[in-house]
Amino acid sequence: PYWHGSSATHPAVNGPLDGSDEFKANIPVDFEGSPDSSKIGPGHQSQFISEFGASVFSSFESMSSLLDESNWGIHGGAPPDECDQYYENMNICNGTNVMAERNYPCDSMIREFWGERGFDDVEIEGFQRQLYQCMLSQALVIKSEIESQRSMNIYGSLIW
Repeated sequence: PYWHGSSATHPAVNGPLDGSDEFKANIPVDFEGSPDSSKIGPGHQSQFISEFGASVFSSFESMSSLLDESNWGIHGGAPPDECDQYYENMNICNGTNVMAERNYPCDSMIREFWGERGFDDVEIEGFQRQLYQCMLSQALVIKSEIESQRSMNIYGSLIW
């Protein structure tokens, strides 16, 4: 499976356009809900997960060098672009918001772990906080998935 964030207010070239902004973390990990949690060990059928991952924004050090300071915020310091669905999660966006060209907004992941936290802030401290929380969200999502897989007969995983 692949996890990615979304934004109900600032759409991007990837992600839902239906206004949904929900992201449900599996924290704490629900081991009881695992279908194979009672069938663990070499005497039971095992699995290999071919790949899984979660999208995330890059670090402040990476993104700040590519953006004008007036765009230092996960909402880009500009009104949302007008986006139309092209195919599944692929959208075509028109406007001046540079963050609309970034894959999968991080609003929903940040909101799930830290609540509503200044998504429209455009300054160094706010942007650093937003990106750090986005990256920590990805790490927590991957950690919970690994723990969930380890509670079952899964002997291998490829993580991207």
